Amino acid sequence: MREDWPILVAMGEHAELAVFHRSTVLSRLPQEDRRAFLALLRRRRYRRGEVVFHHGDPGDTLHLVQRGHLKVLIPGESGEEAVLTVVGQGDLFGELTLLDGGPRSATVVALEDVETATLSRVDFMNLLRRNPAVGDALLAMLAQTIRRLTDEVTDLMLLDLRGRLAKKLLDLAVAHGERAGEYIEIRVSLTQEELASMIGATRPRVNKLLGFFEDRGAIARHGRWIAILKPDALRCWLGLPAEG
Repeated sequence: MREDWPILVAMGEHAELAVFHRSTVLSRLPQEDRRAFLALLRRRRYRRGEVVFHHGDPGDTLHLVQRGHLKVLIPGESGEEAVLTVVGQGDLFGELTLLDGGPRSATVVALEDVETATLSRVDFMNLLRRNPAVGDALLAMLAQTIRRLTDEVTDLMLLDLRGRLAKKLLDLAVAHGERAGEYIEIRVSLTQEELASMIGATRPRVNKLLGFFEDRGAIARHGRWIAILKPDALRCWLGLPAEG
């Protein structure tokens, strides 16, 4: 059953403020603006595989991810899907409806058990009138989204499939990786089909390329998780220098 109640009561203020620190956008807000934002949030829970909303659905809420990962996708007419991105703790999604009140531009599905906090468009507009810094944070997030989409279009045009997969793995490691000893583990349960759709490939091709990287010691597969053992090896396939 989906739950819906005030965030500050349900989880405690300190826990919620910690999530703000993980958000590249909301962490920019002054503390008093964060508290005003938090006071309006409501918690919701979704099981693995549950759809948060569909492409084309009406909607007027913003989601802040508290726990877990979700995929943002565009469904095709014949049943295939194009995964646009993965969001995790501290990320926001559903922001476009706050600006125009229009239908959802993508489908969002829980990759695992997920908890989000929601803000309605009405509450957001009222908050924005009192706290302009909240609007600045939303504009910064939209700018980040545009930059990401521009980078992905550039990758499709300029990188071969091996390069696109190497870059996607590095990007996922930065966004969703956790250090485990000497390596970084991408703790997102993506199938090979989902990973393939993110780079414009097929599952067999991605499986073959993952084997290529694995044979050269660059990665290791831990079930559906991928560990980055040698990030510099992946960077070299992009023509990038090793990190110091």
